[in-house]
Amino acid sequence: MPTRFYLASTGSAPVSPAYHAYWSKTGQAVRRPCGTTGGGTALTDFTTTETFATQETILVAQFVSDQMPAQTISAGTELRTVLSAHEGATAAGAYLLVLVRVMNSAGTVERDILWTGIGMSLTTAAKTYTQLGTYGSNLSVSNNDRVVIEFGWDAQNTVTSSQSATLRFGDTGTDYAYTAGLTSVIRRPWLEVGGDLFAVPAYAGTAGLSGAGSLSTSRRVGFTQTVNLSGTGTLSSNALAGTAGLAGVGTLSAVGAKGASEEEPPRDPDHAPHDPDPPPPVYSTGGGTMVRRSVVMAAPTLVDGRPT
Repeated sequence: MPTRFYLASTGSAPVSPAYHAYWSKTGQAVRRPCGTTGGGTALTDFTTTETFATQETILVAQFVSDQMPAQTISAGTELRTVLSAHEGATAAGAYLLVLVRVMNSAGTVERDILWTGIGMSLTTAAKTYTQLGTYGSNLSVSNNDRVVIEFGWDAQNTVTSSQSATLRFGDTGTDYAYTAGLTSVIRRPWLEVGGDLFAVPAYAGTAGLSGAGSLSTSRRVGFTQTVNLSGTGTLSSNALAGTAGLAGVGTLSAVGAKGASEEEPPRDPDHAPHDPDPPPPVYSTGGGTMVRRSVVMAAPTLVDGRPT
């Protein structure tokens, strides 16, 4: 199932990656979050205006995703996008640009660029533009990596004059169809990557999970009820609650929880785990006392061989 990102017009991105060096001008760029569900931000025009006499690549907006689980993005993965845009005047000679890359959780390390290139030529009429690309080689995504999407325009203008281009972002309403030339400006743009980038990877191997436990979908394993683990696999979790049982040579570990590889012997509840055996009882007769550990009892008084 493809992952479709929606492009918020307001809000703070989770991290702030440096703008890619591909862009020659970034002074008017904005940074926003993107998610797989719309956040309801209003559809808004973002216009950049530049004065130049040479070809320039001008960044309009950067979007940063949530963290992804570790996975492989395969060669041949398709990427596509649709959004409404237009140029201020034909002299701008503007073309739509899109750059998509994968970065680490902090946004400081670039894993690879998934897609970049010049798209369709913009006109002065606001309408939809589409772009399609394919990732060229396998990419190993580390746990908690992010997708970073950058939209801008390529300015072919070669005379010293002020030119502009407008791209429309927001994540409210109904999605645009993947169709160029739509003149409606009341639908939301999107960028889509083939494959479910946020799917929890399947747990494989010889470990087995049985009982009333469950696997959570938040990129980790969580137990909330009685759980039994058997076999030779390893199961770990950041959150472990409830009753867990472990059998065989597997291991069970968790933050703040105990890991074990075999059953402990049963313990005598009357004694500490390694207490020595208690001393034997000591008894005395006559007018003395009878002592058994810390219990003191008075001996009976006998008259003619009988207790009084």
